[in-house]
Amino acid sequence: DVRTGYGRSEVIHGVSIEVPVDGVAAVMGHNGAGKTTLLRAAGAFQKSHGGKVLFNGDDITKLRPSARVSRGLAYVPQGQQSFGQLTTAEN
Repeated sequence: DVRTGYGRSEVIHGVSIEVPVDGVAAVMGHNGAGKTTLLRAAGAFQKSHGGKVLFNGDDITKLRPSARVSRGLAYVPQGQQSFGQLTTAEN
């Protein structure tokens, strides 16, 4: 139930996503819909205005990005940061 945005402007209003073990999720929407903001919040690169980020049943809301990565959650922005030698699923 994540809420986040920029300054006082809230962009994400209580979004919840559940992905089963070994599952894949896609976040789709038009430009400006908040896709990047949502993923940045999940990766701890965007400050939350409220709600919790749960990963494997654990509340990781207050963990730094490095701590989230060590648990298996990473945020790799679109562009040159993808790993060319990996398949789409591996990325």
